[in-house]
Amino acid sequence: MNTPLEYPTTLEMNAYTGVSAASGNFGPKAKQWPLRTRPPEHYSFFGPPAEPELTDWQHAKVGWGLVAPMTSGFTPEQLRDNADLPECLRQLILQRKNAPVFRFDSTWSQAYSHVHNLKNGTDISLGNSPNGVDVGCLPKYLLIWGTPAEVPWEIQINQHGARFVGRLPLKEPELNNYVNALMTNWSGCECDPNSPVVWAVNHGYPDITELMCNVIAKRVHGDFAGDKQIGPKAVWMSENATGSQLIDCLAHSMPALIVTTSHGKTALESMNGLAAELGIPVDQDHRPLDTKRLLHEWRPNGAIWYAHACCSAGGMKDSLFVNLVEPTSTISAVLRAVSSLGSQVAPLPMQLLGDQKPARAFIGHVEPTFNWTLRHPSTGQIFTQGLRNTLYSRLLHPSPVGYAMQRVYEHLSAVREIYDSIASHFDGTDAARAGMLYHNLVAQDLRTMVLLGDPTVTLPSLR
Repeated sequence: MNTPLEYPTTLEMNAYTGVSAASGNFGPKAKQWPLRTRPPEHYSFFGPPAEPELTDWQHAKVGWGLVAPMTSGFTPEQLRDNADLPECLRQLILQRKNAPVFRFDSTWSQAYSHVHNLKNGTDISLGNSPNGVDVGCLPKYLLIWGTPAEVPWEIQINQHGARFVGRLPLKEPELNNYVNALMTNWSGCECDPNSPVVWAVNHGYPDITELMCNVIAKRVHGDFAGDKQIGPKAVWMSENATGSQLIDCLAHSMPALIVTTSHGKTALESMNGLAAELGIPVDQDHRPLDTKRLLHEWRPNGAIWYAHACCSAGGMKDSLFVNLVEPTSTISAVLRAVSSLGSQVAPLPMQLLGDQKPARAFIGHVEPTFNWTLRHPSTGQIFTQGLRNTLYSRLLHPSPVGYAMQRVYEHLSAVREIYDSIASHFDGTDAARAGMLYHNLVAQDLRTMVLLGDPTVTLPSLR
């Protein structure tokens, strides 16, 4: 049975008089008070403003900006006005509401920790500046214009986990192709987001291609095939993963997303040959992909290509891993040869991004990629969920590519912290050394996965 609400006789208040808690009986006008006094029409809450969505790169508190080298031969005034930049980049900056430009100065003692904003005369920390386009801020989305010889890889890879950074290493006229497509959001592009292609070379155990096929390619394809809108239109190529079949497939299906797992070409016969084919995917027959035929029969036209292969995005002047292996090993020979080429972008992404109908983006590595990053050597635990989230959950449903790649980098700081923790408690045992080695390799592998292209590009929506 419900008990009716009785009119009270007393009230208590959470205040202490120094003698007792405050309380009191209702007064003679108490019964008229609720009739003459009503709650306000609405309440105004003055809390902090809502945080902007990180996918909204046009928001002033998120922002997009360009990082460019400090070009020699120009006056400070000309550099401030961006007179050294190609016309297409100046038009892009103007289209993006006079977006800020930051300069990398290789002669500066703080070159690897700060950049110059010449427009307002400020020096901006790469480590802890607030997000946005206001004075003293660094945008969340950054596009580096320049080769890694002009703006080093470190400026890009050291931002992973904090910002969404892409690189455009092209010069004119290829630069015009990409920027013009970017400014029109690939208007009229023919790529189909409903038909992603997964091409996975598998040479069998113990070759690393078997691991990449099983824990990356098969799982990513499973995500695509399980999508209600994609389903059987997701293409799987592994049983006979030749370069010729891949080219035929791309020309026929025009996919918006291409995922390849394979070895990357690092030929040691000659330095010219090494540079010409660096990182190009090697097929089931151990042949590098014929890029000339590829771009004769297929136009990238707005696609995004993810290539899990050694040096698929390029190489670094000073490899981090040279002293890790025996000097007489083939790994050492490859690392030393690639390092001797200097820091550079691989030829395949250069061709894709500079095509008359360019790709939106290319994702790959600028160092070798290791089996330990994919599966723990002792527990067997697989660590590819972040990559799957990037390629499926974010890129195809769709988010800016720089934001999508946050899923790859989000564990990077934790891996580094665990390494530091093991190091600080180092007891001299092989187990401790193995733990430090493992977490160091994983961290280096994650940070050297890079985005080539503008970090704001987004694939067309599934249809």
